[in-house]
Amino acid sequence: MTYFLLEWGSGDGCDHTIGCNRRITELKVETMKEAETSAKRYLMPDEPEYFDFRCGEACYISRAVIVEVVSEINVEEIYNECRALTAAQKQREKDVEDKAEFERLKKKFD
Repeated sequence: MTYFLLEWGSGDGCDHTIGCNRRITELKVETMKEAETSAKRYLMPDEPEYFDFRCGEACYISRAVIVEVVSEINVEEIYNECRALTAAQKQREKDVEDKAEFERLKKKFD
C-alpha cells in the first residue's frame, strides 16, 4: 500500500498562497502500523527545521493525518479520453462546414 502524511501548520500560513503551511509526505512503508511509526518520526523530529513551513516564523504542526491510497487514477487514460473527445468534436464541426460547402457548391453547379 501507499501512505501519505498530511500536515497542517498552525496559523493561516505565510501569504495566503495555496498550499502554504501544508505539507504532504509519502511514507515509504508497507502497513498502517509502519505508517504511524514513520509519521511520529516526522512529527517529533530531532532537528527543528522540520517545523519550518516557510511562514517566516517557527510554526508547529496543528493537525496531521495519514492517508492510505486505495485506488490510483490513471491520469494518462483520462487525458487520452479528453483528447479523443476534443478530436471528435473538431471532426463534427469540420463535417458541418464541409456539408455546408458541399451544399453551396451543389447549388452553384446544378
